[in-house]
Amino acid sequence: MFHNFNYLKNEKGYTLVEVLSALAVASIVVTTAMSLFINAFSTQVKVIQRNDIISELNYLINYMSRNLRMVQYDESGECGKADSNYNQVKNSMINTENQIYFKNQEGNCQGFYLDNGVIYQEIDQGGTPEILRLTSELIYVKTFKVVDPISSWERQDGKQPRVTFIIEAYHISDPDKKTIKLQTTVSQASIDAE
Repeated sequence: MFHNFNYLKNEKGYTLVEVLSALAVASIVVTTAMSLFINAFSTQVKVIQRNDIISELNYLINYMSRNLRMVQYDESGECGKADSNYNQVKNSMINTENQIYFKNQEGNCQGFYLDNGVIYQEIDQGGTPEILRLTSELIYVKTFKVVDPISSWERQDGKQPRVTFIIEAYHISDPDKKTIKLQTTVSQASIDAE
């Protein structure tokens, strides 16, 4: 039984140069596609991180603003300075720019302060203060600063009390530590008049 191998001589195949050229073009296309995919993925991660920060800071600012708007006049000074609506010093261990204290709508001393990249809320109902962490472990708060003129915090100054605060934070998994900075001004809801 003999086989006829003549049909192989008539068939045309690819040369080594053609095969190597096709492999080179294919590898360039695959490399470009992978590069685009990796860039798109890293961009998506950064966008998600920024959205996490914005969402959390938006909630935080709204929460703090609601509480600061409902402040009561502190006649006795049990939450800081007497005859004032807001106070910057209660906890002397923390930089005074990084904290604000006031008498809340229930009549308790309440405050917000920054400590080691975390914003805390403190509520003192006459006993041991209740301390609550307001920012998650994913966010590092670089700055919490109360910058409003303290002159509007007194009752007899003829001005409506207001507070301006700045929060600057970044996502802890961001290698560039790119911050988002938000600022808001809140005025007391009730008219400051006698």
